[in-house]
Amino acid sequence: MWFATPSSQWTFTIYSLPVSRRTQSSASRRGLIAAKPEFIAAVQETASKHGILVIADEVLNLRQGFRGASTRYGLVPDLITMGKIIGGGLPIGAVGGREDVMKVFDASSGPPLLPQGGTFSGNPLSMTAGLVAMRHLDHAAFAHLETLGNIVRDGIGRAISTRRVPCT
Repeated sequence: MWFATPSSQWTFTIYSLPVSRRTQSSASRRGLIAAKPEFIAAVQETASKHGILVIADEVLNLRQGFRGASTRYGLVPDLITMGKIIGGGLPIGAVGGREDVMKVFDASSGPPLLPQGGTFSGNPLSMTAGLVAMRHLDHAAFAHLETLGNIVRDGIGRAISTRRVPCT
């Protein structure tokens, strides 16, 4: 899927009808530049129109808020991928999503349509660390982290402005 913004109109060209569209609301590798609401809305609208699953890559960005970057930026994914934050910083990964989509992993009536597993699946150390982390990372903890982040961002912004450093 390709997105362009000629004269404030969204243009969508779908090279093939993908089964899903993976997106990061705020890709950390490009400097944590948040996706614009118009882009998020366009992804949602296009995915809905064409029956494409939206998969939010929250492996790095789940730590942006209590419900991750998707909620923060208004993305409503069908599936979400999660990483080390759910393991208290230890290696682990998980996929979650809508019940109807997650049924492909259901093994309660026999072999699942899509088997899954991994090196760290159910790792007791990661699961214990994750449980402890989740007990501490409540709404208040994330609000406090946001406050600290704002102080750092504002300080960096002032330093850049004061020294007239070219920056975007």
